[in-house]
Amino acid sequence: MTAPETPRVETHCPDLCAIRGLEDRRYKAMLRADTATLSALLSEAMIYTHSDGSQDGKADYIVKVGDRRYVYRSIEHGVGDIVRLGTTALAHGWMRSQVDVEGVARSLDNVSLAIWSLNGPDP
Repeated sequence: MTAPETPRVETHCPDLCAIRGLEDRRYKAMLRADTATLSALLSEAMIYTHSDGSQDGKADYIVKVGDRRYVYRSIEHGVGDIVRLGTTALAHGWMRSQVDVEGVARSLDNVSLAIWSLNGPDP
């Protein structure tokens, strides 16, 4: 049995460079509680895993942002490596945030993994 091939990290592919812009848009939408932009960016299959391990699907997450149950006071973020696996891109990054969750102030300093389809929006 041979070892699996290590995924190639691509930094110059136009699709992958666009991922950085999509991540910027996503974080700005979170900060502004812009549910229309979040709805357009996020897949129906999305599962958002929070720093405490709880999870929300797309609809639940967008409702909670829109209802101000999640209030992002500040967000700093960055994307490091982006790995392409076929028609999927894995964006490895980080996020620091001040956020109120159900009225409780929290400080976050997390690593992140966003998974993007290079095929465009859901059918």
